[in-house]
Amino acid sequence: MPMGITRLSCGGFVLAIRLNHAVSDELGLVRFLKATADMAKGSSSSPPRPMWQRELLKAREPPQITCALHHQYEDSGDHQSTTAIHSNLSFLMSAIFNHLPPPHLFHSSSTLQVLTAFLWR
Repeated sequence: MPMGITRLSCGGFVLAIRLNHAVSDELGLVRFLKATADMAKGSSSSPPRPMWQRELLKAREPPQITCALHHQYEDSGDHQSTTAIHSNLSFLMSAIFNHLPPPHLFHSSSTLQVLTAFLWR
């Protein structure tokens, strides 16, 4: 869990935290921030103990799969749509190349800059 603190010239600060939901949830984050704030204030109380309640996540006996399958990932057998996607991409690329600046300006603009300018319009 990366964390950063930036002090501002007015005396305040900005706290930035990147959290992965697989590691913690909002309750864990709140408990962590409260414990950190208490330590920063110089509180003499001990930090809260971690809450491990793995017994709430007991597996079924015998294991059962009850989730719905995602039909979006099933093979439809119709692969003609990929041809349409390819032709759309070809059309887009030709439209981009038709709107490129004159060749003498290529030295001052990168391909990324030209593509970004086209997409920005």
